[in-house]
Amino acid sequence: MSDRLVGMMGRIWRTVVPAPIRRRLQGPANWYINRAVFNTLKGRRVEGKGPLVVSGFLAEPFGIGRAGMMTVKGLEHGCLQPRTHHLRPLLETGKFNAETIDDLVDGGVWILHCNPDEARVAISRLRPASFERTYRIGFWAYELPTAPPDWIRTSQLFNEIWVPSQFVADSLKGVRVPVRVMPHFIQPSEAGDGERMREQLGLPQDAFIVAASGDLRSSLVRKNVMGAIDIFEKAFPDSGPARLVIKISGAKHSPEILAAIRDRAARNPSIRLVQNLLSESEMKDFRACWDLFLSPHRSEGFGMVIAETMMLGKPVLATGWSGNMQFMHGLDPMLIDYTLKPVRDSEGVYRLPDGNLWAEPDMDDAAAKLRRFAEDPDFTRQMGQKGRERILKNNRIWEELGRRGGPWLAYLQDHSTGPATLAGAAGRAQLAGYDSSV
Repeated sequence: MSDRLVGMMGRIWRTVVPAPIRRRLQGPANWYINRAVFNTLKGRRVEGKGPLVVSGFLAEPFGIGRAGMMTVKGLEHGCLQPRTHHLRPLLETGKFNAETIDDLVDGGVWILHCNPDEARVAISRLRPASFERTYRIGFWAYELPTAPPDWIRTSQLFNEIWVPSQFVADSLKGVRVPVRVMPHFIQPSEAGDGERMREQLGLPQDAFIVAASGDLRSSLVRKNVMGAIDIFEKAFPDSGPARLVIKISGAKHSPEILAAIRDRAARNPSIRLVQNLLSESEMKDFRACWDLFLSPHRSEGFGMVIAETMMLGKPVLATGWSGNMQFMHGLDPMLIDYTLKPVRDSEGVYRLPDGNLWAEPDMDDAAAKLRRFAEDPDFTRQMGQKGRERILKNNRIWEELGRRGGPWLAYLQDHSTGPATLAGAAGRAQLAGYDSSV
């Protein structure tokens, strides 16, 4: 099959076939890529030294893109200087192997910060000679207890896999290369102007503000935004001084689900729905305006917004299960009780292996704990400080990375990789300001 024909089929696949059908047929659709990549490249040994390169969706505001930038910042915190490479243009080039990245990735260490589906395409752009000279690290996150079988198979293309939590590591049963837990690096940031944002959103300055968020490009069933509304209304049936602010991203992806959330929010004047794109400075103000972040998630691979809130010294109330337990273990007043139940994903986001479970949070327990935070300011401050201390401790693994990072350090050329660069002017423009709420 020619590259030209494959490229044409790929464009038809992306523009004509509806997203739910694409998800169902993703396995067969990857057949051509899998055959070429696995047969040509698996099992090759690393032979060359060179730079440290991080490829990912680094100019994009959604979760995996933000996680990629956290990896870049974590490496820099560990006294390493990675080169950065925006992955999107490479994946959308239209022809397999029409664009390669051998000028950037040819020896040294390549951290590919994307899911296995994109990783296989990216690796197919790399010439075998460059592949065998490069130490390859995949950085993956999965939100359920058992990862899909194709993730396990794709791991054979890497020398090791990094994951943000032990929960994700446990999901990769059957992976034969080393799996290293590297919690996302949560960078301290300057405090925003919370009073200004409260005024902008029409929120009382003396109100107890609870925040929740979800991204329609992911799964709001998993994030359980409706559960956040249920908990808030159970905790504050008469509202009083409390307000709930829900930040929704990716509105165009699931209009039906968005309409249901809008309907719920419209019934309660104490609930605000924020859908507009926020700049980086506005996001700082937004985070500064809330008193607590509520995450009654059914499952998380890590929980970036939870961790970022804790770094600000603000408390969170989150389901006590899955990836957030990497940094919330033992913080019982901030953990919601739960029961495990079989996954029921009405959005069709997950191609589920048999036996996958997720958490159903206890609404009564969550409501009681939320009321305590609203009623006891001293307790709220105390828990916020404990949370910040936990995230600072969580970051320490990155401080030692340049000295005791593992066998991959031997493939770096003098631990020096030159200045960081993003591929393309479009990538730099996107990084100048974007919505980074979820």
